[in-house]
Amino acid sequence: MGVQGEAAPRSEAERIRLLHPPGDEDDPKDRVHRDERRPFEYCPAGSRSALEVAIANDGVHVEPGEPSPWVVRFAPLIPTAGKVLDLACGRGRHTRFFLQRGHGVVAVDKDVSGIADLEGNPELEVLRVDLESEDVFPLSGRRFEGVVVTNYLHRPLLPDLVQAIGPGGVLIYETYAKGNQRFGSPSNPDFLLEPGELLEAVRGRLEVVAYENAMVKEPRPAILQRICAIDTREVSYMEIIT
Repeated sequence: MGVQGEAAPRSEAERIRLLHPPGDEDDPKDRVHRDERRPFEYCPAGSRSALEVAIANDGVHVEPGEPSPWVVRFAPLIPTAGKVLDLACGRGRHTRFFLQRGHGVVAVDKDVSGIADLEGNPELEVLRVDLESEDVFPLSGRRFEGVVVTNYLHRPLLPDLVQAIGPGGVLIYETYAKGNQRFGSPSNPDFLLEPGELLEAVRGRLEVVAYENAMVKEPRPAILQRICAIDTREVSYMEIIT
């Protein structure tokens, strides 16, 4: 895949909008100060991304095939044209999204029939793997500029996914959390994150950009935990967002 031209550096205002989209309650001046002091954005329960706010205000419903607002929000942090791992890709909503953004994608699932229509795309690598029956992580040793996981949890994979983030790479993870039982499936604790579990998974390895453990109403009521975190071992946080 050809490497696209370098994008112009983002202005300070654009960086603030990326990390703190409209809908935040604090003063914009405070947000600039907070970013300079500590880039980690803690999103308290009930807070929503700009896209989620727009969905709620406009009465628009997120269809199952549309990318997660959380993924859309932080996708720009993934290096231009970087390789993205879409784990448990399902019908490929995020595979399609990142292909459209010019990324090469490795799509992994035990059933890949949902992305059969993408066969032959030179920027797509498809791996049909039962992630929960393998003794060894099938992508061990490979590094990605982006790792995306939504609506999926197999705890033994968490260390492997963090390890799969290359220098300057981004982890975007979103799935159901403890408390979702009252809204229906999934209700099995094996598939529900404990409070702060994603924070612990990246501790000492990735720098957290944003984290939520909150109730959402769209596309249906649920308790979700989600994180965006960056590998800053060789690239500084400010270099990544600029």
